[in-house]
Amino acid sequence: MFSSIKEAQISRAIVGEFSKWFEDYIICDVIIVGGGPSGLMAARDLASSGLKTLVIESNNYIGGGFWVGGYFMNTLTFRSPAEDILDELGIPYRELEKGLLVADGPSACSKLIFEACQAGVKILNLTKFDDVVLRNKRVEGAVINWAAVSALPRQITCVDPIAIESKIVIDATGHDAWVARSLEKRGLLKIQHF
Repeated sequence: MFSSIKEAQISRAIVGEFSKWFEDYIICDVIIVGGGPSGLMAARDLASSGLKTLVIESNNYIGGGFWVGGYFMNTLTFRSPAEDILDELGIPYRELEKGLLVADGPSACSKLIFEACQAGVKILNLTKFDDVVLRNKRVEGAVINWAAVSALPRQITCVDPIAIESKIVIDATGHDAWVARSLEKRGLLKIQHF
């Protein structure tokens, strides 16, 4: 039998706890846009060194391609010397042949997410990066909105984004390079396309 808790208490707990930490992270040391393996690893390392670190991820899940691997087959492949990082994170793996390692995707992803959270990383999933906060040609934060808002036609959405500030913004969006593209639109960066 569940405890006798009212629905309003549950709603208050969700809103209250989220609001507390989110308000504290409106100004942080580092914003990492992209919650895939590279974003999570960078976040874990930065938070471990004492920096207030926030990850922004547009999907409802974090971990990027770690969950599904290649062709939706959730076996991950790594090349040596990646075993150093796998060992550090406590991710089990096997060496199939010299220099080629394999690991279970869900296990590796879960461990990386856990390690990032344990280090103090905060995560905003289902959050879309819209633009950079730019002052004197210096990136000082990110403009964000709920990911669902960007999926709707402009004429029926009227939800304005909000800005969060940081000393550093890291683009860990992989091929999409959303932060870099934002700077390119302003003429502050030239992306080389291969």
